[in-house]
Amino acid sequence: NPDKRKSKGVWMDQSLPGLYDHRSVRDLMRFMWNGKRQNKNINENKDGSHMSKLRQAILEFLRTAGNHSGCPQIPERSFFYKGKQFPVCARCTGVSLGQIAAIIFHLFYSIKITVCLFFLAIMGIDWLLQEKGIKESNNIRRLITGFFGGFGLFSIYMILIKTVFNYIFRKK
Repeated sequence: NPDKRKSKGVWMDQSLPGLYDHRSVRDLMRFMWNGKRQNKNINENKDGSHMSKLRQAILEFLRTAGNHSGCPQIPERSFFYKGKQFPVCARCTGVSLGQIAAIIFHLFYSIKITVCLFFLAIMGIDWLLQEKGIKESNNIRRLITGFFGGFGLFSIYMILIKTVFNYIFRKK
């Protein structure tokens, strides 16, 4: 099929450039730094409006990163700002915000690991209820439970990092 190419051992579908084509991220970075367009539509949105090259490159990078991290990026499960879909869904937005909050929180305070596991369970239960069709979730609930899940997971990471750091550098 002429629409498929092999790059680094992975077949890429050219009908979806920007989603699965690793070259498009490279092209965006080149475009950001030297202004040479590799893709003619890189500075024009689907609706014909224009946005700054740097802003569009950052948003495209976030969309690609979100896609590769497992975010479904479903429009019904995403927030919109000024008619533009967020690069990640509502739950992943909450997870990201919770991770940032956990890092800042753990610079000054600490919580027990059982609380962290409880926070993770909140997100897991919401996901399970939605997945099994028992209760449909909405974007606000996805954001909140995602925040708890991201906070709980990164809190566990921070507790582990502090524990390892204290073990390695403890005074004898």
